[in-house]
Amino acid sequence: MKISDSILAFHYDPGETTREASLLTENLMRWGGRFRYFLHWVFETPSKVGQRKPLKSLSDFSVFTPDIPMNIRSFPLAAKIFAAAEAESLAEQAGAPLLIWLDPDSLIIHEPLDLLLKSNENIAISPVHLKNISCLVEQPLDEYWKTIYSHFNLKEGELFHITSMIDQKEIYPHFNAGLISVKPQLGILRQWKENFLSLYDTEKMKVFYETDRRCKLYIHQAVLAATILVLCKQAEIKLLPQTYNYPLHVASQQAAEQKPAVINDLITARYDDFSDPEWISALPCREPFKSWLNDAVSEIQLQSF
Repeated sequence: MKISDSILAFHYDPGETTREASLLTENLMRWGGRFRYFLHWVFETPSKVGQRKPLKSLSDFSVFTPDIPMNIRSFPLAAKIFAAAEAESLAEQAGAPLLIWLDPDSLIIHEPLDLLLKSNENIAISPVHLKNISCLVEQPLDEYWKTIYSHFNLKEGELFHITSMIDQKEIYPHFNAGLISVKPQLGILRQWKENFLSLYDTEKMKVFYETDRRCKLYIHQAVLAATILVLCKQAEIKLLPQTYNYPLHVASQQAAEQKPAVINDLITARYDDFSDPEWISALPCREPFKSWLNDAVSEIQLQSF
């Protein structure tokens, strides 16, 4: 696979996740290793007139404005599904062998080589960080997951077990949507969009949304899980280790004996919200990443977004 033909892309909302995106662009170019030589794409949600607060510097990135309907933009976390699908379509048109799709609150600490896919691997992805709305394998499927599986003609016997990252619960397949590596020609992200559209606004799902708001907040990941199960065999799904996509913002919920000793032990991390001061001290950090991170965060805090 030719590194320079592969694509690393993310989506952000100007004025809402501009700080996160700004940190990621700086971070990638300093700590991405050979991933600095990927094609870099940014999908920027259209802003209302007068509210656009673009990134300070995008000299190493190609910027796209994804076509996201207003009703989708108002639904929790749905906009990134549309942006991801558009990125995958454009990546296939460009002949890219690999597309890495990540959330803007991502940090790269070391070169993330596990995101490269072998010929027998169709996707690389992490388990969900916490059990949350996932279904425990030791319990019967709940109605929420039964409804989703039924909608996509998935049978319980087709399911396998994975372990949630932080609380270490044995669950049925449920993946975090913040870091995904795919082969664009397989169309996994585009099918995620189509599957989401076929289900998210149905009356049967609204019943769950009214009962538990988490069912609405995390329907995007539930549909992603179903999409992957339909399109990929278990052996074609590369589960990333805990050192990838590690959630600094919930590190306090992890058992001490399982927690990384320092941020430097991680390959990539997430922190959720730039404005939350707790994430940067969630784990100890050693040089040289420590000074770079503190300086980068301080510089972004001084900028007007």
